[in-house]
Amino acid sequence: MKLLNIENVGKTFGKGSGLITALEGVNLSIEKGSFTTIIGRSGSGKSTLLNIAGGLLPPDRGKVFLEDIDLYGLKDNALSRLRRKRIGIVFQAFNLIPEFTVIENICLPSYLDQSKPNLKFIDEILELIEMSDKKGKYPYELSGGEQQRTALARALSTKPDLLLADEPTGNLDLKSGEQVLDAIQYCYHIFNQTTLLVTHNLEISRQSKRVITLQDGKIVSDSIGEMI
Repeated sequence: MKLLNIENVGKTFGKGSGLITALEGVNLSIEKGSFTTIIGRSGSGKSTLLNIAGGLLPPDRGKVFLEDIDLYGLKDNALSRLRRKRIGIVFQAFNLIPEFTVIENICLPSYLDQSKPNLKFIDEILELIEMSDKKGKYPYELSGGEQQRTALARALSTKPDLLLADEPTGNLDLKSGEQVLDAIQYCYHIFNQTTLLVTHNLEISRQSKRVITLQDGKIVSDSIGEMI
């Protein structure tokens, strides 16, 4: 079953002689329950594609559907609500609120929707990613890996249909990066969480069953193998 459909998407930045084509005619479908990695060199369009898929950046042309919903056919408020409930996003920067504890940061999407956080499910996530003893800590009291695992828990807290991860290990040392990737993989297997991960690291891409390669804003390879 198709969860995400990206149809003939294009995106440019700048004007005149400074015009840059970030994406050109990209078509991509993501199956529900799949784990897909997008790779490519810096400037290939990976993050632009992920931001468009996540409802954060409107394309100049083309359509993006989450199941039968045209994301960019929605009004801003409706798109924001859908994004909070159905799309979880982990960025390279942790984007945690310094004044909030770990548990408060994780519950933020629910707070914004004025809904009750699913604390039982959140506790399950925290146990899986080995953060149960950090709930009352503040971001400055955490390592980089712990901050990113907190961001992952926040992204998963509403049981989103789609998890997007944009270079989630980019600001981490090797060991912390491996812990975050292990957490993403573990959550994928436990929750059957549809996951789309962007990276420039070929080693990371080998952990994914499906690997898509972007070059100059176009998909040049789409391969399926055995997931580690």
